[in-house]
Order: sequence, then structure tokens, then C-alpha cells
Amino acid sequence: MTKLIIAEALISDINEIKSEIDSDENIISISKNEFIESNNAALFKNESYQFVDDEFLTYNELKKLNYNFDDKYIFQVKKSNLKSFSEVSSLIQTFFPDKKKNLDIYPWDLVNIIFSKQKKITNEILCNSLLKKDRNCLKTISIIQNLSKISIVIFFCLEKIIFTRSHG
Repeated sequence: MTKLIIAEALISDINEIKSEIDSDENIISISKNEFIESNNAALFKNESYQFVDDEFLTYNELKKLNYNFDDKYIFQVKKSNLKSFSEVSSLIQTFFPDKKKNLDIYPWDLVNIIFSKQKKITNEILCNSLLKKDRNCLKTISIIQNLSKISIVIFFCLEKIIFTRSHG
């Protein structure tokens, strides 16, 4: 049975949504070109699902390829093209994964958040965005260290200026 993932943006890693498509099976990621080649020269049916990860497909494209909807494939389809699959609705499963927007926040964004009156630093920003990737984490730590150094220098400079003026 064919599975359709309805998404507005391409999902490159099936593991991100594997739990949402009810599949404990091994899923192989392939390109659209690999799918076309294997569909044209299919001598044997593949036992595991194959996920086309690099392009959205339409019903008309699959129809032109004489695709058999009983085969084990997972395609990504835009919501606007879903209606065209109504002819084969009994042969497909559709999934609407709740893919959360992945907002990458970089260290320089942290500086903007720190000095902004409207934005606040939340646990979600720190844990999910900044510390998620080691690369971003190292940059963040470096920026925080530099900000700390700058604030210490400013503090001691102001203290020295005040002391000099009061005893001057």
C-alpha cells in the first residue's frame, strides 16, 4: 500500500516523522530518479518501504509512470494536489505529520534577544534552538563569554571613572 505524506515543505529525513506514519518497518530513502528507474525496471517487489525524499510528486506523474499503488512507497504530496488522488483513495494511506517549524537561532540572535525589550529568553530558545547543535552551542558559549568580559570591563571602567572624579 502506498503512503502519502501531506506536507508544505519537503521532509528530507523520514525518521523525523516515522512514528507519525505508523511504520515500524525499515524505510529506505531514495531520490525521484531512483524511483523512476526502479519503477520502470521492477522485476521484484521490494519488501521494505521506499521514501522519495527529494521532490513532491503528483497523481498525474505517477499515472504517467503506470505506478501500481499496491507497491510499498512513501511519497510527499502538497496539500493542494491531494484531491487528485481521490481515484485511488482506497489504495493509499494519507498522513498529515505535525512537523514543527525548525527555527535555528544563532548566537548573534541571542544578543538581539538579550538587548530587546519585546523578546525574552525562554527555555525553549536556549534548549531547543541554541544548544541543539554542537556548532551553535560552541558559538553561543563564545558569545556569552565575550559579553561577560565586555560587561566586566565596562563595570570596572565606570568604577574607575567615578573614583577618579570623586577624588580628583
